[in-house]
Amino acid sequence: SLNLTQNSIEGHSNTWIMKPGAKSRGRGVIPQNNLEEIIKLADSCKEEKWVIQKYIEHPLLVHNTKFDIRQWFMVTDWNPLTLYFYQDSYLRFGSRPFTLDDFDPSIHLCNNSIQKKFLSSQSGKCETSFAAGNMWTSDAFKKHLTKMGQLSKWDDVIFPGMKKSIQRVMMTIQE
Repeated sequence: SLNLTQNSIEGHSNTWIMKPGAKSRGRGVIPQNNLEEIIKLADSCKEEKWVIQKYIEHPLLVHNTKFDIRQWFMVTDWNPLTLYFYQDSYLRFGSRPFTLDDFDPSIHLCNNSIQKKFLSSQSGKCETSFAAGNMWTSDAFKKHLTKMGQLSKWDDVIFPGMKKSIQRVMMTIQE
């Protein structure tokens, strides 16, 4: 039988992330590890479509903080599929150290709107002072990887993985 689990990153606490299909800026995004609560919430909002996906419980962290990478690309033709992939990107960080013991959005959602709301409620107190504005350029991230002796992870895993993911997603929506 086919086994596609990735327990080294998926973990064992059965955490999922629920995202409303028609919202942006982190609105309505809920990490959850209780199946009954997931079903109850999805059933209570039948008029809304949800994306529910397995949460990576052991993400790559920078200074014990979760981040996401924002990457630009452009499609200039669908047949044949022609993509241009911008070399630079940027990282957005959470404001507090990563833990699965607390599902506060300031820990798990790196969205700028969520982080600004958290920082304004904390009088600007941010536990991720290593990242001005909770953001890094991809060059700053590469410098961090170099200090960790892991620069090859960007060139061999992260950047090619982003390109491959975008190519595959675009291929699925091609006419």
